[in-house]
Amino acid sequence: MASKTLNDLLIRLQLRKPSNNGDFEDCNIAFKSHDRVSFRQKFSLDLASKLESIGPEAVYYYNKQPLILFFDFTNTDKTELQSKRDLVFRQAWCLDKSPVVFFIGNGGIEIFNAFRYQKNVAGNGELEKIELEEAEIYKRFSFWELESGKTWEWADKSVFNKNIENSRVNQVLFRNIQFASEKLNSLGLSNEFSNLLILRLIFCRYLIDRGVEFNAQYLKGKTIKERQRNFNEIIGDEQELIGLFNYLKNRFNGNLFVTADDEKLKVGMLRFLSGIFSGTLPNHQPFLFDIFDFSIIPVEIISGIYESVITQDRREKLSAVYTPTFLVDYVLERTLSSHLDKSREKTCKILDPSCGSGIFLVQAYRRMVERHLTISDEILISILVENIYGIDRDANALNVAVFSMYIALLDYKNPKSLIDFKLPRLLGKNLFLADFFDLTSSYNRDPAFEKRQFSFIVGNPPWGRKNSPKEDYHHLNYISDKKLPVAKFEISQSFLYRCADFLAPTSEGCFVITSKALYNQWSDKFKKDFFKKFFIEDILDLSPVRRIIFEGAMNPPAVMRFRSAMDQDTSENIVQHTSLKANLFLKHFRMLVIEKQDRKEIKQAILSQYPWIFKALLYGTEADLRFLQRLYAMKTKIADHIASDAQLVSGDGILKQGKPKDPSTAGRDLLGMSKIQTDHLTDFYFIPNDKIKVTKNDLPIKSGANINQYLGTKLVFKARTKNESEIVASIVDKEAVYIHCTFGIASRKKPDVVHELFTIFKSRLFAYYQFLTSANWGVYIPEIQLTEYLSFPYLPLLEKDDAISSLKESLQVIKKRLNAQIYSESEIENLKNVWYRKINPIVNSTYEIDDEEEDLIDYALEVSRFQFQENRYTQATKPFTMLNKTKLEQYAGYFYDQFSKFYNKEGEYFQVEIYLLNWFVAMKFKLTETQPSKQDRIRFVSENNPERALFSIIARNVSISEISEKIFEQKDVKGFETDFFYIIKPNEFKSWHMANARLDIAEFMDAIRNASLEKLTAEI
Repeated sequence: MASKTLNDLLIRLQLRKPSNNGDFEDCNIAFKSHDRVSFRQKFSLDLASKLESIGPEAVYYYNKQPLILFFDFTNTDKTELQSKRDLVFRQAWCLDKSPVVFFIGNGGIEIFNAFRYQKNVAGNGELEKIELEEAEIYKRFSFWELESGKTWEWADKSVFNKNIENSRVNQVLFRNIQFASEKLNSLGLSNEFSNLLILRLIFCRYLIDRGVEFNAQYLKGKTIKERQRNFNEIIGDEQELIGLFNYLKNRFNGNLFVTADDEKLKVGMLRFLSGIFSGTLPNHQPFLFDIFDFSIIPVEIISGIYESVITQDRREKLSAVYTPTFLVDYVLERTLSSHLDKSREKTCKILDPSCGSGIFLVQAYRRMVERHLTISDEILISILVENIYGIDRDANALNVAVFSMYIALLDYKNPKSLIDFKLPRLLGKNLFLADFFDLTSSYNRDPAFEKRQFSFIVGNPPWGRKNSPKEDYHHLNYISDKKLPVAKFEISQSFLYRCADFLAPTSEGCFVITSKALYNQWSDKFKKDFFKKFFIEDILDLSPVRRIIFEGAMNPPAVMRFRSAMDQDTSENIVQHTSLKANLFLKHFRMLVIEKQDRKEIKQAILSQYPWIFKALLYGTEADLRFLQRLYAMKTKIADHIASDAQLVSGDGILKQGKPKDPSTAGRDLLGMSKIQTDHLTDFYFIPNDKIKVTKNDLPIKSGANINQYLGTKLVFKARTKNESEIVASIVDKEAVYIHCTFGIASRKKPDVVHELFTIFKSRLFAYYQFLTSANWGVYIPEIQLTEYLSFPYLPLLEKDDAISSLKESLQVIKKRLNAQIYSESEIENLKNVWYRKINPIVNSTYEIDDEEEDLIDYALEVSRFQFQENRYTQATKPFTMLNKTKLEQYAGYFYDQFSKFYNKEGEYFQVEIYLLNWFVAMKFKLTETQPSKQDRIRFVSENNPERALFSIIARNVSISEISEKIFEQKDVKGFETDFFYIIKPNEFKSWHMANARLDIAEFMDAIRNASLEKLTAEI
């Protein structure tokens, strides 16, 4: 039962509401007491156990994520208060799940940022305080602000804006381990043993922090604090430390404490380790091991230790990337959990062939364990040794994997029950030190591999080109012997093929791969072959959020789930394609929120039919696919038009030879010509700088040596887009050379043809086509290849003379202003915009663009192309107010125009009401007996009424649904009543765009037709 003080706070925050029967209605609140919704009802067993250990009286949760912890210290003795606060501060930070902590005490309410922990001068710890007046607290943390995400949007700017990721427990732990490992290496320990030694010490601390009792001969102390202090002393004495390790080896068995091959420990090493674990190491980083509570730190963070101990050189060789937990959850939810739900089994065999630190295996193990109502020692051991398998060729990784599996197992054990408990040996039995492509390795003869007993093969294999004759010998042999069309030795593609050797007809693979394999032209052969040999179940494309998911990683990720086709036809198989865009929940809480229009279904045969299909699926809709198919079907491309006219020439700019073959002739005729540096090229019109010329330092030239592409009137355009958003193309009417990754189309005798192509290049249609079809823009490096630029269909402009004449006038004015250096940026931008407004209708008319296609173009350019930019995605999510309601009126107007065709008659008139609900917008489409005035056909309802409250409740309860833990889907809410229907969507610009209006009205029309058909059938 909540105390009166806590109860009053929750009521003021609208997280509790008095009900008619005298009790309370709780809004996403779980309580420590079991008479209400408890922690174990809302969270996983492991998380609930940790919350119970930390001890908040209540937790505010959002889709099973504990976001706010409430502690009530009003009745706590003053002498106990400080120690309790210190413990809560440290444990809440170590949990790394809940960003905010509320403290209620006799002095009032205090709020803390639980992602930032600091040691003070006295050596105690404290969380960063969030300074707010009382009225501001009730505003910022009210139920509606929390549910809508407004709280977290505010916190992102005002609280989490200080490089918060670096202060969270995982990064602090990783930095400490890396610091310790590097120091031990410098003192003479090998990298592998220093990492193993750190793992052993952390395992000891885990046992101590869990409250496990030790034989006093090896570790003294009645309390956890006393045992921690004695442990720090033991670390400094080699004989005592080895004695403790041997004791733990005999007590727990397992692989972690096998010390026969240990390297010699020196006094300096042990003193250093003792200092870092006790937090007394002088003149070093303030965050040392004394602040960590390893009984609270989530096992997935501990599994990530591998990220900190692997050297940069080794990471590059192995292409090792730490997989975030929410991505692991997604893979296992689609595979293991789904299978166990359907089959009602509790276990199955699972393999990770590049297991690294074991994150996939740990989470799979936990899911199988928690299927059992009672968890015995036999169940804990048997699930592990009979179902969990991993391979890795890095010994450090396997040591961490063993460590992680032991921690995961022991998390389910009561510390007092560990007296006679033995850990299983995993190395060489379940976890194999081997190369997955080594067909002679012992793991191949294990029954699970030989008999293809795995239900699932999952993981995040290495990415990148792997063709070193020494390091990748087995990989090269495998793809050569099998004659596999692996593009550029991309090893993640090879892993997909190798899985087939161990997949049974009913089993599946699910891998995190680089999505470049889906887009780049050099992967075409791989795609066609792979899509014939495997059924693709689903693809989750994470390209737009690669910077959020894998910090510092350049390559974009995707998750592919598949099964071997076993020579069956795959063409009619339906593939579910899902994409993910940036949002606050992903950034701060690692929750995947997928929107309705980001889910599509498509026949597998089509995935090989169009080179741009995956890009269109990523950012487009079914309407975009139809539009692009129409454009793609046009026979003549710009490349064909150039090839058919001897007066036109195109090409990439000059690229210097790395190893000269013919230095005497390659590019000599370009010497002395003006040279355009790529970063100097401005949009629309450019005057080359005569002082920058081609010199001998640019020679010899490997490519781009054709002088004709630098003469006459030129359309010069960059590979890279400006600010990742704008195509940069310019007219250059002076002879000049441009450099590699800048392209050109030139003509000495037909300048008007160049001007016509420039007009097409600068149109919104052209930008739309490039964004929806080019392989890299919005996926990887924001560049467009020359072949992609020239793949756009060519049609002679209908009003060519008018368009070119208008262009020449604008160019002439700009040229004069630039030459005279008397101009302002805004003046030139105005000149350009006037021309753009004129040429876009001409281009649209030429290509017969209808209203629906114009809306698709606008959505791609105003919404989609900003969704992959973390700092600009808010442009697509800006809210509506009464001051910027035009787009809402356009949306509603489209519905009115369509439905008024059927309903505007005597006694039955159509009307639209719009409710701005702060975080949502509701539109009610109703029939009225009296004809509304013109201004009331579409009206905003500003007054409070029961319907307004009803729409708010519906939006809160229905708009977001759970797919799995930390994976949710944002849905539009649509409903029908007797004399009206309605739609509720987030109050975001993109949700109410006209492109979506057409999709929404089609869904309503289908529903109405189906309802009418059912009624007619019932009457018959």
